[in-house]
This record gives sequence, C-alpha cells and structure tokens, in this order.
Amino acid sequence: MSAKRLKAIQDALDSGNCKTALKLCNAYLQKGSSDICKALKAVALDGLDKREALQVANEVRKTRPTDMAVLAPVLKVLKGGSLDSEAMDMFDHAFRTHPDNEEIGVGLFECCARARDYSKQQQVAMKLYKRFNKTRYLQWAVASILHMARGSRQPATRTLQLAEMLLSKTAVQQPVPVSDGKTASEARHNCCVLLLHLAVFLEQQNFEAAIDVLSTHEKVALLPTDMLWLKLKVFALSQNWVPAVIVAYE
Repeated sequence: MSAKRLKAIQDALDSGNCKTALKLCNAYLQKGSSDICKALKAVALDGLDKREALQVANEVRKTRPTDMAVLAPVLKVLKGGSLDSEAMDMFDHAFRTHPDNEEIGVGLFECCARARDYSKQQQVAMKLYKRFNKTRYLQWAVASILHMARGSRQPATRTLQLAEMLLSKTAVQQPVPVSDGKTASEARHNCCVLLLHLAVFLEQQNFEAAIDVLSTHEKVALLPTDMLWLKLKVFALSQNWVPAVIVAYE
C-alpha cells in the first residue's frame, strides 16, 4: 500500500470522517489485499457499525499479524469490543515472532493488564527487563506480583519475597533539585518507586521496614504532606497509635 493512500486514510480517520476512510479502504481492497488497509477499515467501521468492525478486526487477527502498523488499529477495535483475551493472544504471537521489538512487548504487557492475567503480565515484564535492561520493566514485574498476591486466596509469602528481591535491584534514589521538565519527571518516577517499595512491605505486614523506607527517603515525596499521610497510614495499619497521633498533629 502506497504511503500516499495510507496517509489519505489516516487523515480521514484523524479528522473523524469515518465514511470517507471506509470508502478509501474499500476502493483499495477491491484492487488487492492489504492487512494494513483492512485493519484501518475496521477502525473506520468502528465509528459506524461496531459489529461489522469487530468482524473485520477478527479476520485480520486470525492472519496472525506481526507488524505494529497492523496490530495497533486492530487492537483499538478489539479494545472497544472488550475482546481482551483475543488481543493478548494476537500480541503474544507477535512478540514471540519478534522478541526484539520493544513496542510489541509493551503492547503485550498492556493487553495482559486489561485481561487481568497478572501471571502472564509478570512473565512479559521480566522478558522485557532481561532483553532491554530497563528498570521500569522490573518495577512492572513487581506491580504484577502485587496484583497476584492481592488476588490470591492462599498466603503469598514466596511471591512477595520475590517482589522484594526484585525491588532490591531498583532502589529509591535520593532526590535532586527540580530545575527542568526532565528532573520533574524523574522526581515523579522516583516517588512511584518509593510507593512500590512501600506497597510490598505493607502487603507483607512488615511495618518496621515500611516506616524505615519512608524515614530514609523523607524528601522523595512530591509534597511534605504526602509523606505525613503515608506514615500515618502505616502507623494506623500497625495499630501503633502513639506515633500515629503525633504524625496526625503534624
């Protein structure tokens, strides 16, 4: 499919003109086959006839696409139809076919999250970490473990120990002065890492470690009151009322 034709369809979709986009797709498909065009046709139909849109999207999905240009529009339609398991299966095949494609791997992780398949979600996060060596994927794995632990009817001691071990590789950093957008983004990320550490300790009911990680990183919270609220929460959960009252007065 030529870039010119593709752009015309994309422009029509971006402007919300689904009928024009559908007309362009049908005109091209009458002359030949194209997974990208058919995927875009599904997106165009999604604004006109959702049932037919899902039918076309599933037809493309069954061809086992591995190109993100096809995967992304098909995913959009499948999400609208709440076909999360089907979307996950599609991205799983694509990532196994192209394990070096980070974008597809992230797409698979997001599909697992929507399908609430936390075990698969953790596995994908670890694959992403091992292949691309980015600490955020390690943190994604820990978040997945927390979801599994909270949804388990059995004690999740070993699972949470694994989460704690993984977090030991992604320590909370001491903050630096916020002087630009990049540093502000890093500060928010660092705060999220602190909350992840705290969540694991609280799930283990290790209140001493929870207070310790908060006390050691007083300045990581975006606002001073945030840290006070976090400490108050830990003291209340541990029924340690004297320090809880002191923090509450602060």
